[in-house]
Amino acid sequence: MALDTTDQDLLMQITRHRQPVGTVSPARKNIEEGECLHRLKRLEKAGIVRFSAEGKRVGIVETESRVIALDMGATNTRYMVADMAGNPVATHRDHAASQSPDAALEQVMTRMEELRDNYCAGGTLKAIALGVPSAVHPETGLLISANNLDGWGNVAMGQVLRQRFGVPVFLDNDCNMAAVGEYWQGAAVGIGNFVFVAVGTGIGSGIFIDHKLYRGRTGSAGEIYLMNVDWRRWNEDFNETGHVESFASGIGVAEQARQAGLLKRSAKTTELDDRDSRRVFAAMRRGNQLAAKVVDEVFTVLGVAVANMISTLDPQLVVLNGGLTKGDPNLLLGTVHKVVHRIHRDVPTIRISALGDRAQLYGSLWTALDSVYASMAAEQGA
Repeated sequence: MALDTTDQDLLMQITRHRQPVGTVSPARKNIEEGECLHRLKRLEKAGIVRFSAEGKRVGIVETESRVIALDMGATNTRYMVADMAGNPVATHRDHAASQSPDAALEQVMTRMEELRDNYCAGGTLKAIALGVPSAVHPETGLLISANNLDGWGNVAMGQVLRQRFGVPVFLDNDCNMAAVGEYWQGAAVGIGNFVFVAVGTGIGSGIFIDHKLYRGRTGSAGEIYLMNVDWRRWNEDFNETGHVESFASGIGVAEQARQAGLLKRSAKTTELDDRDSRRVFAAMRRGNQLAAKVVDEVFTVLGVAVANMISTLDPQLVVLNGGLTKGDPNLLLGTVHKVVHRIHRDVPTIRISALGDRAQLYGSLWTALDSVYASMAAEQGA
C-alpha cells in the first residue's frame, strides 16, 4: 500500500524529533487519536517506525541504510550523508568552480563515490536527492537551463547519476528543495500555502499550494528572475539575468553599484562572485549615502516582486532567504513590508528563513528519505 499525504505528515513530525505518540497528528487533517495510532502501527509493520518499550514514544527504526543529499549551488556544492531518521552521518562542501556540465558532474560524482565508500558500505545507500540551480522538467527530468551557469541547458543529470550509483535519484530546482526544507524543518512547518524566495547570487522561488510543491507545466514555476516589474522595459534584452534579477540579487546589487559609480569593474571578480555586493552593504554601514540608495532601490524592487507573487498566489506566508537577507535583515524586511503594505490591504506573514543556507540541503534530505519510506511501505504492503 502506498503512503499517502497523511502518512507523510506523520513521518515529517517524527523525523523533526522523537515525539510522544499522543502528540503526533497530521498538520493538515484533524484525525482522531485512534486513526493516528492505526497509521503508526501500519508504519511500524512496514519497518519504518518503532515504538518505545512503554509504547509512549515513536521514532524511526535504526538501520544501516543511508541517503545522500546535495545542494548544488552556483558557487558551492554541499553534501550530507544521513541515516533514515535524518540524522547527519557526514557532511562536505566543495567549491564549484565555473566549468562545463560534464566536468562539474564528474566532480560531484567523484565526491559522492568517496562519501558512499566511506559511509554507505555494503550497499546501504538507498537514494540520492539534490537541488540544482535550474528548473527541472517534471516529465523528462532534464535540467532546462541554469541561467547562472554557462552551458547548462537540457542536461540529463539524473539519468547519469542513476547509471553511476544504481539507486533512485531525485532532482529539483534548488528553491523548490529549499521550500521543502522550510516545510519540513523551518519557517513553514504546517503551512499549506506559502512562497519561499531566495535572494542570493540570483533570485528564485519555490511555491507550496495546499501542502504540495507546485512545479508548473515545465518545472519553471517560481522562476521569478524573469519577472518584469517595469512595463516600459518589456522589450529590453536582459539575457539570462532577467529584469528582477538585474536588481534583486547579488549580481544585481553589484551591477547597480557599478552603474552608480560606487564600484569599479574588476578582472579579479566574476559575476558569480558576491564579494562586490558585500562591499556595497559594508559601505552602507559606514554611512555611504550612495550605497544606501542602491540598497534601498534593490530592496524596493524585491518588495514589488513579492507583492506581485502575493497578488497571484495569495499565500499564508512568504519566507525570504539567501545571501542578500544577511546584508541588513531588518532593513530588508522593513522595506519589503512597506512596499507590500502599500500595494495590498491584507498582507500575509513575511519572515526570514529559519534554516538559512541549510534549507536546500534539508529539502533534498527529506526528498530522499520520503522516497525510501515509500519504497519500504510498498515492499511490505503497509
